[in-house]
Amino acid sequence: MRENPYAEVLEEIETGLWEQDLRVDEGIAEPYPYTNKTFRACIKIFMAGIMWKLWESMEGKDINEKAGHAEAMGNELRSLILKHTGVDTHKLYDA
Repeated sequence: MRENPYAEVLEEIETGLWEQDLRVDEGIAEPYPYTNKTFRACIKIFMAGIMWKLWESMEGKDINEKAGHAEAMGNELRSLILKHTGVDTHKLYDA
């Protein structure tokens, strides 16, 4: 299997965010803001990982079944984000 060229940077971002959370909890830092563009990037990163894991879990299944599950998962995630944040992820890509 091919190595993910983004693995190190993703892990570095994760570590940095955990460290920032600790600093915020300790009262020595303010939380980072997330603009719509930044939030969109976070969602894309998450979707890349979860789609990979979905495809991996469905190895050997028909492509139409995989596509159906991928579409359903995307719709559920969009609905979850809208429900809890009021953000319609499709509108994050409007210019």
